[in-house]
Amino acid sequence: MDIVTEKKCCKCKDIKNVNEFGKNSSMRDGLQRQCKSCCKENGKKWYEKNKKLGCANARDWYLKNKEIAIQNNKSWRERNKQKSAEYSHKWRENNPQKMGESRRSWQKNNPEKSAVIGMIWRRKNPGKCIEYNHKRRARVFAGGGSFTSQEWEDLKTKFNNTCLCCGIMEKLTADHVIPVSKGGSSNIDNIQPLCKTCNSSKGVRIIDYRK
Repeated sequence: MDIVTEKKCCKCKDIKNVNEFGKNSSMRDGLQRQCKSCCKENGKKWYEKNKKLGCANARDWYLKNKEIAIQNNKSWRERNKQKSAEYSHKWRENNPQKMGESRRSWQKNNPEKSAVIGMIWRRKNPGKCIEYNHKRRARVFAGGGSFTSQEWEDLKTKFNNTCLCCGIMEKLTADHVIPVSKGGSSNIDNIQPLCKTCNSSKGVRIIDYRK
């Protein structure tokens, strides 16, 4: 019996290697009638016309097959490391707000790991740390204002030396209610005591926990 190694695509009419065709057990030769490229093109055209339905179907499949989807994604990233890195970089550029929220959420849920990663990064990037500190000081000075060590101690005592966000009692940091990057001053009336984790999680959002 002769082994078939090639097949003609019914759409593009090209004769291709059988590896270029998907499997279909209902066909006599066990292969799709159209090659993979044509099937992919058909899928793209259908998705463009039915985006909402396509997203809903993909969401439903993911929820029903979460473990398989995660494993498939992991396998694809391992096989396509460069493409995966490019897609991730592009997504981060187009979604800075979501990226920031995700990072702050992870830092809050993993304070110890976050601290270790931060320490390692600062050791590897001393120049960037200096640059960041210079920029931050410039923003602080532009915002104006200042507070004394006594004012800071009085403020912590006023709030029972607790973090106003999570309520724990540990080393507190001075958080700007209105961030200096958004025009907030460094006067004591714009300062609230937060633990380091909650301060990092708050980021550049305007949240007054004193109320």
